[in-house]
Amino acid sequence: MKRYHGGILDRQSEERRKFYRSEAQLLSVFMDPTAFPLAGNTFYASGLSIGYGLTDRFMITTKFGSDFNGDLNLHPRMRFYHRKSAEKEVAASWGLGIHRKYPSKSVIGKYSHAINITDSAGVITPLNEMTKDKVANSDDALNIDDVAFPGDGRRFYAEAFLVFSSRRVNPTGRGKIGWTLGAKVSNAFVGRGDIIKPVTAGGDAISWSTESKYSVPFRTWLSLEYDLRKDLKFVGSAWVDNGYKTLSFGDTFDDYTDNFSLDSPGGEVSMIDFDFGLLYAVNESFRIGVHFQQPYIDFYWEFFEF
Repeated sequence: MKRYHGGILDRQSEERRKFYRSEAQLLSVFMDPTAFPLAGNTFYASGLSIGYGLTDRFMITTKFGSDFNGDLNLHPRMRFYHRKSAEKEVAASWGLGIHRKYPSKSVIGKYSHAINITDSAGVITPLNEMTKDKVANSDDALNIDDVAFPGDGRRFYAEAFLVFSSRRVNPTGRGKIGWTLGAKVSNAFVGRGDIIKPVTAGGDAISWSTESKYSVPFRTWLSLEYDLRKDLKFVGSAWVDNGYKTLSFGDTFDDYTDNFSLDSPGGEVSMIDFDFGLLYAVNESFRIGVHFQQPYIDFYWEFFEF
């Protein structure tokens, strides 16, 4: 009714400058989860996983690339704390990742920079610097198969995370602004000495790094979301991750199309890093995003009341 002034109807575009809720509600920022789960009875699909909200507090996802490669996996997430008012909403959640037959080669690929290759002269080179794009002579290049024990090499794998999120009404009246703080650990390093060979075919020694920063696989992150328009959101994240490496867009594309996952042994070590980008909501069910670190492009479908 406030659009009527003396019998004249104001243009609708004037009211679009302010909005309470954007069309894109985030379950994660890039690959890091938030504490806000999927709505109950809702199904979603993305480039790396699919999921379903069983209730408003509990959801479960699976990485379909791993499923197709014999590694059945489940990733439950439960919100155990939630407070909401007209101005602010906060939540805390825990989550698990359980893989029935996780490939040991994926552990080697992710933490290749923590695997040392020692030649006969005593020179130590991390595995990620021994790929074809890093060495002058391709005959000296090494890949995962050169350091992994032959055979299937699959085992039980588990990870756990705890995350806290907060979002509030933007004082400008344009949607909301929110942040998330989380931490994750896994059992990737349990028995890690059993998944690599002692020496390469060329006689170079292979060993895991003894540096303290590679004692436990971990990741901590702080992410931000900011509504620019009802259909456009700015997102950013900073993290400390002892398994993170940067890859070019071409290498990331080749890695993803190989098995629908990101486990290349190449890349530059970047334990402390950040990323930012934009997320556009085509409608309430589909959105696409671009940013500057792998996987570079995100897409997401959500099917309400599935």
